[in-house]
Amino acid sequence: MTTSTHDKVMARVLDQARREFPNVRFSLNGATWTAAVGSGALTATSVSRLLAQLRLKEELAADHPGWSIWISDGGRWYATRRTELTKREADAGCARTVEAASPADLVEGLAEQARRAEEAS
Repeated sequence: MTTSTHDKVMARVLDQARREFPNVRFSLNGATWTAAVGSGALTATSVSRLLAQLRLKEELAADHPGWSIWISDGGRWYATRRTELTKREADAGCARTVEAASPADLVEGLAEQARRAEEAS
């Protein structure tokens, strides 16, 4: 692929990313792409990888509406409850925030939280 063709493809991918995520600022610094989201930022080696992370984050948020899903600058995945814990939930070991190394681990952590909340009710 020539440089010109590569630049055109990258411009199309970046345009798609900006249309799909209008509130995200995409930038390239050296070989690292950044997606600035609110006060945080995601980094990856390609826009496609950033898009995959952003789409997965949206999917997890849709699947877990009681939680705010976010990814740290260091790439850790988090979910924070949108409501305060009740005393019973706290006593059952429910957490306000779940931290995980990967999206799959976060899903497991959220499932565990759902089990604990069920026990508390």
